[in-house]
Amino acid sequence: MNQQKNITLHPDWKDQFVRYLIGAALVPVFGIGLLIISSARNRLKETSYVISDNEITLNEQDESTSINLANIKKVRANQSSLGKRFNIGRIQLEGNEQNYELRGIENPKRIEKILLIAVETEKDRVRQKAKVKGDFPELNAGSVDKVNTLVGLWQQGLINDEEYDRERKRI
Repeated sequence: MNQQKNITLHPDWKDQFVRYLIGAALVPVFGIGLLIISSARNRLKETSYVISDNEITLNEQDESTSINLANIKKVRANQSSLGKRFNIGRIQLEGNEQNYELRGIENPKRIEKILLIAVETEKDRVRQKAKVKGDFPELNAGSVDKVNTLVGLWQQGLINDEEYDRERKRI
């Protein structure tokens, strides 16, 4: 039984460090700072990234987007100078149709390597599946019965090898 594995990532609080800092500085000003801190905290709580064997699901606030790993062309990890100090960053996913960004990822270079391996593995799996599917012709519902009948005739000696091969190719 092939069990699917999921990795769930959440943005690190350090990604919102500047907002927390500004919020703390503005607390004395009519509580505006508390609103900023609350907003940053809610944004973190409502965001998650789920990586499975074949897709990435981005859950941000009230939106959820799934991206098939086979449709990702490029994965890049970026870190600002502050992000390098805190070891957090963003991972950019370049898809066939759209680009996505995973924000606030701790140790983005390591996650980038994991995603690159997952993307290549999924692309290989899709290629193998297409190859296997191409090796066997599509049979319609009556084809199996026709082949069975043909094999029966051949086994009973009612048709010779040449007739059997010709009819089997036609079916």
